[in-house]
Amino acid sequence: MASNTTITDDLDGSTEGVKGHTFALDGKEYAIDLTDYNFAKLEGALASFIDVAHEPEGNLPMGGGYGIA
Repeated sequence: MASNTTITDDLDGSTEGVKGHTFALDGKEYAIDLTDYNFAKLEGALASFIDVAHEPEGNLPMGGGYGIA
């Protein structure tokens, strides 16, 4: 017998148009269920950081792997 599963937005509890998303920070991966509206809010909050970030090169350790000379 099939069952219906309702995915709930983790931020505001809404149930319409919710999708699963993943992101990583300091080598730790996160999963979150958000509506398009709340995902846009997340993207907007991170946009200025993403704009100046770069892809890691080689085998640099994640999470504070850059030393200060």
